[in-house]
Amino acid sequence: MTLGFPGRAPLPFELRVDQVNEQSVRWSSIGEFPPHWVDTQIVWTLTPKPDGTGTTVHFNHDGWATDEGPLPMSAMTWVQLMGSLKTFVETGTGAPLYRKE
Repeated sequence: MTLGFPGRAPLPFELRVDQVNEQSVRWSSIGEFPPHWVDTQIVWTLTPKPDGTGTTVHFNHDGWATDEGPLPMSAMTWVQLMGSLKTFVETGTGAPLYRKE
């Protein structure tokens, strides 16, 4: 699977889908780009709310070689993407963070 950021990143990110079920989705970074993503894992965990009113989505991107360098920038990008996803799920209207040029 590839994840691209048109106009923002020179190459797509290569990911392997390791797990997909009703409770979670797990991806592993398998490409050379971006170098700071090498050997990291991205996990989405879905938990129904006890009162039945929705689902809690827990996101984790782990396995970083160091907390320095590009980690803070990547974390901020994920925050923005999660906000966009939340808006889409709640309203049905997309607000992509990055658009093809």
